[in-house]
Amino acid sequence: MDSHSSPSSSLLSGRAPAMSVALALIAGILIDRIASPLITSWLLLGTAVVVVTIGLVRLRYWPVAGVGVLVGFGCVGGAIHHRDWSTQAANDLARFATEEPQLVRVEGVLATRPVIRPRETSPMPAAYPQVEETLTVLSCQTLHTVNGPETIAGRVQLRVSGHLTHGMVGDNVCVLGWLSVPTPPRNPGEFDYATYLRRQGIGAILRTGHPDAVQTLDTADGFGFRRFLNRVQSEAETFLIHRLGPEHGAVASALLIGQRTRLPKSLRDQFALTGMMHLLAISGLHVAIFAGFVWAGCRLMMLTPRTTGGIMLLAVWALAVVSGLRPPILRASVFLTIFILGQLSARPTRLLNMLGVTMTVLLLHDPLMLFDVGAQLSLLSVMGIFWSQTWPRSQTEPEFADESRLPTPWQDAIAAVRNFVIDSAQVMLGIWLLAAPLIASTFQIVSPIGLLLNLILVPLATPLLGFGYALLLFGPAWSWLGWILGFLFDWLLSLLLFIVENAAAWSAGHLAISSVPMWWLVGYYLGLAGCLWRWRNTSQTLRPIVFGGLGWLAFGLMATSFPSHAKELRCTFLAVGHGVAVLIETPDGGTMLYDAGAIDDPSRPARVVTTALATTNRPRLNGLIVSHADIDHFNGVPELLDDLPVAGVFVAQSLLDFQQSGVEVLCESASQHDIPIRLIGAGDTLQLDPDVTLTVLAPEPSVRHATDNANSVVLLVEYAGRSILLTGDLEAAGLVELTQFDRKVDVLMIPHHGSLQTDHATLGRWANAIAAIASSGQHGLADKLRPMYPASTQIFSTADHGAVTVTISESGSLTLTPTLPTHR
Repeated sequence: MDSHSSPSSSLLSGRAPAMSVALALIAGILIDRIASPLITSWLLLGTAVVVVTIGLVRLRYWPVAGVGVLVGFGCVGGAIHHRDWSTQAANDLARFATEEPQLVRVEGVLATRPVIRPRETSPMPAAYPQVEETLTVLSCQTLHTVNGPETIAGRVQLRVSGHLTHGMVGDNVCVLGWLSVPTPPRNPGEFDYATYLRRQGIGAILRTGHPDAVQTLDTADGFGFRRFLNRVQSEAETFLIHRLGPEHGAVASALLIGQRTRLPKSLRDQFALTGMMHLLAISGLHVAIFAGFVWAGCRLMMLTPRTTGGIMLLAVWALAVVSGLRPPILRASVFLTIFILGQLSARPTRLLNMLGVTMTVLLLHDPLMLFDVGAQLSLLSVMGIFWSQTWPRSQTEPEFADESRLPTPWQDAIAAVRNFVIDSAQVMLGIWLLAAPLIASTFQIVSPIGLLLNLILVPLATPLLGFGYALLLFGPAWSWLGWILGFLFDWLLSLLLFIVENAAAWSAGHLAISSVPMWWLVGYYLGLAGCLWRWRNTSQTLRPIVFGGLGWLAFGLMATSFPSHAKELRCTFLAVGHGVAVLIETPDGGTMLYDAGAIDDPSRPARVVTTALATTNRPRLNGLIVSHADIDHFNGVPELLDDLPVAGVFVAQSLLDFQQSGVEVLCESASQHDIPIRLIGAGDTLQLDPDVTLTVLAPEPSVRHATDNANSVVLLVEYAGRSILLTGDLEAAGLVELTQFDRKVDVLMIPHHGSLQTDHATLGRWANAIAAIASSGQHGLADKLRPMYPASTQIFSTADHGAVTVTISESGSLTLTPTLPTHR
């Protein structure tokens, strides 16, 4: 007979008091993050709640006392979050740091293993020599000043240009470097690196130009175990790279011990596009597979269940410690520990209660983990796995008239494979329904192909990780066994990378979307929570939940896939350091980019432009203008063409000099993407929007000045009676010619990144603009430029103000909006 529904599984049913405690902790943490009351408020409220709750217990008012216990846990959550997020010692080194780097000499202890971040490769030649960087965390103790040493506290991120090979966890070091605070996001939708560091208790960044600037003094007491782990991690990573080669060794380090710093960006992008990033992060999948192999080994040795459970706990926590106790593996280890202890004690294990205990332990350990996307996705994945196990399954039990019609072994095998595929598909769908919205909100990408790839790669990952962990355990001791295990692991790894690479190249497998609105994300999870609650307490079909979730998902995708067509022109001077990227957005949805380059990091302008377009629901460029042949104005173009559809590239005739650094790469990149390169010159008009006029004022096609800067493309953008003038690096004869024009300028792009060698006084008098904006990486530049321009002209610098957005409404009103406050 066919069965299309079944009662809810005990996985979701039954009482779950631990989940109530976890939710109370979460409420307290969120209240403290939003309202940020004083720590004394939490302590006083918590004390009062304890006193009242004790009284209620003595009076046997159990329900009200239970509420008091939950309120008490909420106070605990708020207090520990306030301690970790808002409390800073009076002598914390971060209090002395500013955005302008200051030269300091600091003594402290290396708190984390120094890891080398590889230099990202780019087809463009570098403006400056690029070196690899070593990252670690310094726990500060002494600051040397002109008045002598001062005792300090706090943690800073230490960045060393080059390979720091003489530092280990626990080393007392003296560092001479440049101290600064991490800046908040400078561009629309940009990743908040300052908050990311703050969640780790890091308040400042200390940079040094050479490993010799870090002098080892001695070894700190109490770091013996951490130094041992440091050595284990380093030797494991070195062994994998030696055995498998640099590329596969870097991937193996990520897969087996969670060390992802050596992974090239191109590979990380492939895993992200296919939704397979969870394979590169030590998570519940890795812990489950590892624990499964340990369990199988114990059973083969016929060990008792209690001994098996103890060995599994030791092995899992050893893996967690060696992997650095990152949130996903910490969550998986705690969860598995609770499950094993419940099994050994013969107590019932309910999913919600186990999740509640896990969340409570983790939040008490680190309340900031609540805001870690990796931890959030890890918990959602676990809920998706167990939720999928409660779905009703259609089961058919055939009736056989006689033994001659019984299924053959082949039919049994086929049925088993079919059931495995169906069960796996349900698990993957459960995970995807819970995790995909958060991934879309955080990374602006939806990867439907991940549903199919998980069916292939998760079974592949089981023997892959098994051979990998066996290689780490036995390979160093027995070279012949290491060769066999290494060969098998390397072959499976090559197959996995081949599948991921080809899947990433299939454009239909993933969809880049705009920023997901918070209202949609909250609505999705609240609706899903309501469905799960009903599912937990009643018997119902799965169809309303699945179709309701998919319908809301489709609505959100449609809501974020169409650009808004407000009758206004937006011109955003993006902050890319010493470089230029100006994004023009017209009222009818058109987009034009003026330059895309930076002197230090070619990937930065591409990343900034892509993110900025995502925040405005505009996933393509109608055109890209390269002002001139300086590398810091176009070295981000090749990567940008990889990331976005671009209708055409516009350049002046003077740029097409293949003796200039990077010009040939620029043209080849456009050719590979079938993007036409069009020549523009003075007098040309670009058609982007019927209400917007884009006029090229310079250079004259027949004139070639002595310097590239003087040949910069000068673009006048006009809308609703207002104008914006983009000048590139215009200087010398080109600048003199520009000032001969009789043009009204409301917003002026200060040429050459605000170089003080420019004749700003003459330019300022000629333009008499409402605002002048410099695209620069030099802090304090706005204050230096202000006296050179008329008093009526507002001066902005992307180094000081972040991205600056100029908005012109249909009526002609003009608004300038810097990303960072003008006075900080």
